Amino acid sequence: MHISIAIFECRNLPLHNEKKPTAFVVCREKNLGEHFSTKTVKHDVNPVFGTVFTPRWRISATQAVIAFEVYHKNKLFKNDLIASTEFSLTSERFEIDHPKTITLPLTVHSKHASDNGKSELIIQITPGDFGLQPPPYVWTWGKGKCIGHGDFTDRSTPEIIFGLQKIKDVLGSARSSYFIGEVMVYTCGSTSTNTITSDTLNKIVTEDTTIDQTQRNKYVPHTLVTGSANQIAAGANHALILMESRHVLSIGGNDQGQLGQGDTFERVTPQVIDFFSNLHVVKVFAGPNASFVCLADGSVYYFGLGVVSPTKIDEISNVTNMCVTETLAIALTCTGEVNVGTLVQGQFSWEPLLELTDKDVVDVECGEYAYYALTKSGMVYCWGKNVDGCLGLGEDVTEVQVPTLIPSLRSVTQLSSGKSHVLALCDNGQLFSFGNNASGQLGTGDLFNSALPCLIPAMEKNNVTKISCGYHHSIAISQSGIQ
Repeated sequence: MHISIAIFECRNLPLHNEKKPTAFVVCREKNLGEHFSTKTVKHDVNPVFGTVFTPRWRISATQAVIAFEVYHKNKLFKNDLIASTEFSLTSERFEIDHPKTITLPLTVHSKHASDNGKSELIIQITPGDFGLQPPPYVWTWGKGKCIGHGDFTDRSTPEIIFGLQKIKDVLGSARSSYFIGEVMVYTCGSTSTNTITSDTLNKIVTEDTTIDQTQRNKYVPHTLVTGSANQIAAGANHALILMESRHVLSIGGNDQGQLGQGDTFERVTPQVIDFFSNLHVVKVFAGPNASFVCLADGSVYYFGLGVVSPTKIDEISNVTNMCVTETLAIALTCTGEVNVGTLVQGQFSWEPLLELTDKDVVDVECGEYAYYALTKSGMVYCWGKNVDGCLGLGEDVTEVQVPTLIPSLRSVTQLSSGKSHVLALCDNGQLFSFGNNASGQLGTGDLFNSALPCLIPAMEKNNVTKISCGYHHSIAISQSGIQ
């Protein structure tokens, strides 16, 4: 019999009590040929900070190895003291007759009664086997229901979501988070009627089949789409998913036609938008109740706001980035031109934003009250209302009508805006935030708003590579996992 350890899929575990650690034993039997059967046993144990306190086990197996997963405030802790232990094994039963405390790394031996008590090394379990998963790491903070830690508790400092592996992009939306992996798209978020993380939506979805998983814990990341995705865009209660196959899927609320399916019926599982099936889609964007799709030939289509089918926009083309609010859209073209589309009687009227001409704009972002433009040189311009300090210009400013430089931000490489807070990543790896902090979304360890950009200390040494803001939460990907 061959025994191996399985300590992945942490994200699927409902954390009913975040301070109670959990121990796992996985026994894999080699029966016929290369076919394996797997038995997994879970047991809750008393918490001991930084160590593992094993329970009494009786597991039918001739050999076994123990994997430990310690949850304390939803973190996996390790202890770097070296220790090893032996467990008695018989031909029919693996058992620990009394509780014991161990530390990592742990060396597990088998002792066979039939072999004169000879000790055989089975495996050595180190913190790197599970406590410190390989990079990249996904961090979240802010509104508790949106950030994937399995509870409703807000976080004012960044925390890693353990179990999410090989994530290449992230997106925050109104009440949800999305994580694009190599072959899957995951989501988590609060329950709300017609949102894509509602009770009716908790399913594993492929482009062809749907498997009901209604008992899945929606507050930890779970599979939304099986397949390789290039991009996700999300509005207030809907989302677009651009697959590597160039299919565009839509899901969620559809009261204004924002799913592009030709009707106003919601979709509780991702559904292909047939209109784009034979077209080369390169980008998707979404606002609260509107969606935009850009093609390789430069054309741009929109739907929503009462328009139920994709409709071509003649005034703009070759859009590389776009942000959308309830009343306007800002589109950045491949030439660096910034165009503002104002919603008038269900139609967008587009005009160039002349103040940003020749500024080499590379990104545009929208909040609910303010707008932002990032230039190639790393400068950030803002305009709009300074609600909760979301302009980053200080408390004395109430509103600016034209794009204005944020002087305290330099060498910015990425920018993201939530409802009224902003994240700015600089080329030296420092991550800054400003604006509203009612749910801890600034990541500064408190709940005070900041009208000026402030450094997030917890992320300073973690080599952040991606950032995204939801309405009241924040997400980052890093190459280091120092907490």
